Amino acid sequence: MYVGSDDGSIYKLDIESGMLLWQTATGGKARTSPALADGRIFAVSWDGFCYCLGKDDGKVLWKTPVAEYSVCSPAVDAGRVLLGDEEGFAPYCRFDMLVQHVEPAIRRGASPQCVGGGVAITCPAAAA
Repeated sequence: MYVGSDDGSIYKLDIESGMLLWQTATGGKARTSPALADGRIFAVSWDGFCYCLGKDDGKVLWKTPVAEYSVCSPAVDAGRVLLGDEEGFAPYCRFDMLVQHVEPAIRRGASPQCVGGGVAITCPAAAA
């Protein structure tokens, strides 16, 4: 199990015992749920970076700038990580899983979800 924490770390815990397997420090609170894909963990920290970590050892493979104070969890689909910030001030970004590459995409203030080969985004205006 992979979790973020207000102490600024991403943790891997044994799902049965709760035993700590590894811990990786970031420069800010890590309040979102990490995403797992292709042997990598993607997590957002309030230090303004999205981290790509090795799932087995927590080693930082890369980090790239994103909006600070994001409470939106990343989603992974088709080799890309999508994420947005909580107020929509920063665009969703797509990250190539092998190298650092950021492209602006669409603006929304919610966590994306990958569903049936597409991306679903809750838009508060549409829900009203």
